[in-house]
Amino acid sequence: MRRFATKLPSYHLLTVSSDHGIERPMKTAKLSAEKKTPGTVRAEQIRDRCNKLSEVERRKLRDEAMRLYYGCEPKPTPSRRG
Repeated sequence: MRRFATKLPSYHLLTVSSDHGIERPMKTAKLSAEKKTPGTVRAEQIRDRCNKLSEVERRKLRDEAMRLYYGCEPKPTPSRRG
């Protein structure tokens, strides 16, 4: 004799028994990933380029950004020791 002679409903396949014998619904995987927006794609490209910059290039771009933001030359960064 087979254990399950009848076909089980589809929702039954998506449940799991806990230690207490209570069945609860299982989490299901997403069927498809959402399409990336143009802004997300562009941000990934820019992030990749920025990760390849040298320390001198980073400092130069940061100083230029400060000039644009504050409208003046950046102050030299003081050392930690004094």
